[in-house]
Amino acid sequence: MKLDNKQKEDSRWEHLVDQLQDQVEKLQTQITTLNERLEKKDERNVELSDRNAELRTKLDEANTNLAKATLLKCTRLSCDKRKPPLGYTELSPEEIMAEKLASEQE
Repeated sequence: MKLDNKQKEDSRWEHLVDQLQDQVEKLQTQITTLNERLEKKDERNVELSDRNAELRTKLDEANTNLAKATLLKCTRLSCDKRKPPLGYTELSPEEIMAEKLASEQE
C-alpha cells in the first residue's frame, strides 16, 4: 500500500514537472519571438530615422531656395527681365499702375 501511494505521488510529481517544462518551453518560444520582433522594430526605427534626416535636409534646401527666389522675385508687370538685380526693391502700387499704362501705350 505504501509503495502504491509512493508511486502515485511520484507520478503526480512527474506530471507537474512535465507541465512546468512545457510552460518553460512555451515561454522560451514566446521570448524568442518577441526578441525577433524587437530587433525588426529597431531596424525599422533606424531606417525611419535615416529617412527623416534625409527629408529634413531636403526641406532645408527647399526652404533656402525659396528664400533666395523670394529675394530675387521680379514684381514688375510684363517684365522682360526675369532676374532683377540684388538691390531691386518692390514697386509701389502707383508705380505698377504707371508701368502697366506705359506698356499698354506701347
